[in-house]
Amino acid sequence: MPCLSRNLLIGNSLSLVKGTEERRKCIKEFFKILAPGGKLIIDERNFDLIKDTLYKNQEYKGNGIMYPGTLIESKLSRINSSNLIAFNFYHTDGKSQIGTLVVEALERNELKNMLKEEGFVDIKVYSDLKSGFNPDAHFFAYVANKPN
Repeated sequence: MPCLSRNLLIGNSLSLVKGTEERRKCIKEFFKILAPGGKLIIDERNFDLIKDTLYKNQEYKGNGIMYPGTLIESKLSRINSSNLIAFNFYHTDGKSQIGTLVVEALERNELKNMLKEEGFVDIKVYSDLKSGFNPDAHFFAYVANKPN
């Protein structure tokens, strides 16, 4: 018998999974490993806000809610007008680049819809850690329940 988890906390990692179908497979696996009545807590960046900022050739600045550090900063760029976004990380001294992380921007409601389709219920959304949906938030977090 598989080991079931009562709760599962996943960060903004689904944006590292390329393609809707592959992300859908991940959600299915999360559902499988949760015990009945378990909770999945998962967050995502507000990619619409990010893409809009980059489209306007403005610099995206996070609000420090989820990543409040002061030693590293990131500069974002869109790759070939696709849904791929590069996070270029630098030391705050501005002189040395640490690395680059390329993510695939999720579409608005993509994650929430996948959770519903897989069978999660009572899905609550938080915007920058405040209850409810705010289109200007930098992060969305979802708390989704597996039925008993």
